[in-house]
Amino acid sequence: MKTYSEKQQCFSAYSYLTDLFPVRQHTFKDWITNPKSNGFQALIADIMYKGKWAEVQIMTERMNDVSKTGYASGYENKHTENVYRWVNSIKEILNSKELTSQEILELIRPQHREIYTLSPKGEIVKLPKNSTVLDFAFQIHTDLGINFQAAEVNGKLVSYNYRLDNADQVKIISSEKNEPRKEWIKSLASHRNRNILRQYFRKQKRKTIKEGEKMFTVICEKQKFDEGNISKLINKYNCDDKDDFYYRVANEVITENDINATIKNRRGVFGIVSNILSSEKTETGQQKKFSSKDIFFIKDIDNITFAKCCRPVVGDTVMVYREEKNKFIVHRSDCKQAKNLNSTDGKNTAKAYWDMVDDIMFRTTIKFNGVDNKGLLSEMIVIISNEHNINMTSLKVSSEKNTFKGTIGLMVSNVDSINNILKKIRKIKYIKKAYRVSKE
Repeated sequence: MKTYSEKQQCFSAYSYLTDLFPVRQHTFKDWITNPKSNGFQALIADIMYKGKWAEVQIMTERMNDVSKTGYASGYENKHTENVYRWVNSIKEILNSKELTSQEILELIRPQHREIYTLSPKGEIVKLPKNSTVLDFAFQIHTDLGINFQAAEVNGKLVSYNYRLDNADQVKIISSEKNEPRKEWIKSLASHRNRNILRQYFRKQKRKTIKEGEKMFTVICEKQKFDEGNISKLINKYNCDDKDDFYYRVANEVITENDINATIKNRRGVFGIVSNILSSEKTETGQQKKFSSKDIFFIKDIDNITFAKCCRPVVGDTVMVYREEKNKFIVHRSDCKQAKNLNSTDGKNTAKAYWDMVDDIMFRTTIKFNGVDNKGLLSEMIVIISNEHNINMTSLKVSSEKNTFKGTIGLMVSNVDSINNILKKIRKIKYIKKAYRVSKE
């Protein structure tokens, strides 16, 4: 005698039931193929009975027992294993040094609402509510998500951020030549998938940094330059740290020619000295004198840094603060922190004057907003890259309805470059505002 599985029995009963009673659309739920976390299994739907809609749950006797008592003996061990597995995964997440606190919260926060989609072969794929086709790709396999190229939903070609509904049939088109983009992260509904993509970008950045370090070593060997003096280059290009410097070298934001020029001019390129003192150190290595009443001239970067709170650039009105006996930090005069230092520690502050060549590059950021229009962003890029030959270090743009806003990170040699770029951007028809900001 032929035997039927529990699933077959339930679907057979559902088929018989729907032949007798009308079923309300979009109420069918299959908790047998994808059971709930507490072990509940059933086919659920609303049917018309005696003029009213009534919910019907179709399940076997075993399923009914589980729904009343939870996991019984046969399921207890499996449930315990799942709990231990979950606890261990939480431990791994909390011990990760790369995840931010927000990312950790995302990963351990449960996502209760779900949708059920279909693969091209008709297999059910469970996803969090508001999932996109990109979520679907990552759910099938990480490589499919990483190499995502396009998707078809119910036979129609859609973009990567297309949101799925119950019963949508999805086909993913991938290519090994494709690489993910950072804006994909925002389109992912699944916390797990977001974390996978973030980890991918972190891994790629580490590779890029190592590549940049190797490139820099080769350059140093060619020029017989001591790698220990990298701090001069980090200050010159206003990098955050070594990794930031290597990353820019690998991406050719800082080129071999830039480094060579700095190495050749590394002596006396950029320092800070009082106009009443000699610019040369004495043979005994005596520390330079400091007076808050004197003007200081910025010429050499060996003993100074530039404040990240205001990002001063050549041409800005600036002041200097003495952190230690012979170490200084330069602030823009209108910086809040500079004003605070002047009022609380005036004896260690002084007016500063730029007295240097224009081959030192500084990081700065411009912010803009306006009416969204085709080709607007490309117009700004032409002004920055083609007309002014300025390197961009970052680009962030967002749009909502018919408006858009964003920021562009730049590497400039003086404040005139920034002002000239802003002047031209403000003349673009659909730009409302464009201005310089201290931070990205």
